[in-house]
Amino acid sequence: MHVRISLRARTVARYAALLRDHVRPSLGARPLKQLTPLEVQAVYDRLAIGGRRDGKAGGLAPQHILAVHRCLHRALAQAVTWRLVAANVATDATPPPVPTTEVVTLTPQQVAVLLDAASHIPSPWLGPWTVLAAATGARNGELCGLEWADLELDADTVRFRQALTIIDPAVLPDNADPSASGRRKELTVGLVKSAASSAMLTLPPFAVQALRHHRRQQARLRLACGQPQPVQLDLVFRTERGTPVNPNHASRAFARLAASVGLVAHPHMLRHALASAMAANKEPASIIAAQLRHADGAPSPSGSTSTNSPRPRPGSPG
Repeated sequence: MHVRISLRARTVARYAALLRDHVRPSLGARPLKQLTPLEVQAVYDRLAIGGRRDGKAGGLAPQHILAVHRCLHRALAQAVTWRLVAANVATDATPPPVPTTEVVTLTPQQVAVLLDAASHIPSPWLGPWTVLAAATGARNGELCGLEWADLELDADTVRFRQALTIIDPAVLPDNADPSASGRRKELTVGLVKSAASSAMLTLPPFAVQALRHHRRQQARLRLACGQPQPVQLDLVFRTERGTPVNPNHASRAFARLAASVGLVAHPHMLRHALASAMAANKEPASIIAAQLRHADGAPSPSGSTSTNSPRPRPGSPG
């Protein structure tokens, strides 16, 4: 219950799944005060050898086991704080090392190809969604949770206040039926990760133009579908039926768009592409961090990125 009221619902859902699937089967019946580092280490070792839940041979990826370790370590640290145990035994257990991997990003030319393809698809949302992702580096859930009130197109600005996420409803603080876990998944809106994540961003002209056109098209679609009144969440991106865009569906639709032009890509690669384009344009690291709204970034006191350092349009020469 404590984590349900102190952490974001998506984080709670992630922790619950890690503990349910990978820790409880081995340690769920073990008295907390009798737990040893060796038993925790055995869990990590078993997951590395054969921890897959899909029945296939092989173990979990090191990144996944590290997530299990961090979740268990945090839970045991809270147990120490509450004087339930004297020490955090997960501190003396070691998950497998995570290999360093090169970040794959899209070139400016590939982003330009994607933006051109996005401008010709019949989807009522994927085109402008892709434009805004490329222009701002926003995360998938932030784009899906964006409301029109968060956009000031006359001022060329956007602020991402919230994110649309898919969670198990059993982890919500006001859910009276925890036994419902696993029965279904629901879309929910939650605040963004940090204060830095809600910083105001300046939109380039091509994104403002695309969003203005999208707003007109969305208004026509609402009238055609018999939805002249604003919906409860006045989301910028909606499906043909007027429903919110599921972030998982957005990822799959973007992957199909990329595949149609011969690329293998996921939405987060647009975030990397923007950072690379800004770096190639000699933007300072602090400005790049502020644009991507990292928690350790250095935005200006007003909370907006610098308007004195214009960003290149992704896919165009710097």
